[in-house]
Amino acid sequence: MEQMRWLAAFEIGVPEIDSDHRALLTRMRGIQAAVAEGDFTLGDALLENLVDFAAEHFRREEDFLDRIAYPGVGVHRQYHADLLVRADSLRLACNRPAVRGEMADCVESLFAFLIDDIINGDLRYKSHLEHKGLIQRTFDKSDI
Repeated sequence: MEQMRWLAAFEIGVPEIDSDHRALLTRMRGIQAAVAEGDFTLGDALLENLVDFAAEHFRREEDFLDRIAYPGVGVHRQYHADLLVRADSLRLACNRPAVRGEMADCVESLFAFLIDDIINGDLRYKSHLEHKGLIQRTFDKSDI
């Protein structure tokens, strides 16, 4: 399992949201380490923590979108709800004894939801933030 790394392209430009995204990635790295060491009990606990933290993050992000009157907040809220259902289903699947040996693959599938959230979800409202002048447009050529 390749270690995930933070890319400047993941930056939304809102410190609280970017901080949450980094915290999600840090949690994911902890899960990767636990699974690599064969500590599935710790991995299970960290997975549960990850899903709980993601739900908290989604609430904070939705509150922010409400405050700035983002027109797509309802769609984004439903997108988050769908991601949480998917993440929780994967978390439960990772806990089944029959898939313990496949936990690394299961965890990797779960990690996809962070990337899905940032790339497919959050970048949609990032352009709105830029258009409204709430954040500065940034470009980092190291991501090319």
